[in-house]
Amino acid sequence: MKRCSIIITSILVEVTGAGSGNFRVQKMRFVIKEDKSRIQYNAFIAISNIPAKAYEYVVNGKSAIEWIIERYAITIDKDNGIKNDPNTWAEEHNNPRYILDVLLSVITVSMKTMEIVESLPAFEY
Repeated sequence: MKRCSIIITSILVEVTGAGSGNFRVQKMRFVIKEDKSRIQYNAFIAISNIPAKAYEYVVNGKSAIEWIIERYAITIDKDNGIKNDPNTWAEEHNNPRYILDVLLSVITVSMKTMEIVESLPAFEY
């Protein structure tokens, strides 16, 4: 499969399979549960070489990347049977790459935020 490399703050994150044109997502997952450097986006697309530092950017007790992985999945409400399909919005707006682009953007924002936080002087009180 064709690889696409994206430079995120001097880190080369690789996206494999994006050329397939299949951007629908069912449920993203880590290729190996203990290894967060690789995400299986769908059966065609994988993202690898994600730095551990990106997971240090935490929002409400969860890394922003893991929040995206959790939220952008097809789910069915147990009580009422309503299906939540995040692909619908992407299709309605003629932007099939939307979810992939959001995930890659969150990886970038996470890395850049951690760089800024680490560059701040120590707080003394």
